[in-house]
Amino acid sequence: MPSSSNVIDLTLESSGGESGKRRPEKRKASTQITEAAKAELYRAIGSVSADRLRLIVTQLVDEDPHVQQAMLSKLVTVKKKKETHTVVSRWETCAHCNEDFDVSWPRDDGECTYHSGGFAPAPQVLVVVLTIPLGDLEVDEEGFPDHDEDCHGPMDTDENRREFPESFIWNCCEMDGTSEGCETGRHVPKRRTARA
Repeated sequence: MPSSSNVIDLTLESSGGESGKRRPEKRKASTQITEAAKAELYRAIGSVSADRLRLIVTQLVDEDPHVQQAMLSKLVTVKKKKETHTVVSRWETCAHCNEDFDVSWPRDDGECTYHSGGFAPAPQVLVVVLTIPLGDLEVDEEGFPDHDEDCHGPMDTDENRREFPESFIWNCCEMDGTSEGCETGRHVPKRRTARA
């Protein structure tokens, strides 16, 4: 049986007082977990499914006012417009660069780097690039030297785009898929563009 110094009480039940009623207690600063336990906790957080993690966070928010306050400060902010104040989600995903950004921070013209065009298969031949419409490009077969579409399937797949980005080009700047964005601007929330 573990010694009492290794046991952490997470029940928030007070010892004594009214019969069996839960009453949150102030957390003691001296209650700490070992480095090994913390490392295992981080490993568990990294390996648990996103749905399970959301469920656990929701349960903790429902059960513990300290967690509720901490999550509120990390995930929610007040958006001020003229004379109104609205409580909103702090984090949005940018429609251009797909990165999360904090909506409470002031926007900056150079904060977002992105490609305005589509990600297309790299062209086979330069002549093809000049004669076909923008965004309707062919795969660069040099990027797939032993690939036979009749045998291996299509070259232009999500998996190939992830694994072989150098074999695809952006039609906005004709740079390969490993290049950083060719345009800069401010982050734009995906929700806003979906409504437009």
